[in-house]
Amino acid sequence: MGLGLTICHSVIQNHGGAITVASKEGVGTTFHIYLPASHKMIQEERAAATAPEVLPRKGRVLVMDDEEMLRNFWRRRFGC
Repeated sequence: MGLGLTICHSVIQNHGGAITVASKEGVGTTFHIYLPASHKMIQEERAAATAPEVLPRKGRVLVMDDEEMLRNFWRRRFGC
């Protein structure tokens, strides 16, 4: 339901990986997630990276949900 699988696919693909699915009605669904291995230490990569300059932004976010409770929460929280 929702955007969960789409987000997973995007994150996995952005990291050079892949995701496959096998499904049989009445039996179940199996997802295989493949991510590349790395021998580098995460700390080394973080130390080498420079933080991008963060600029103030102003914009809008569209929230869509089929649950009224969540729509009401966002409406109260942000005055939408």
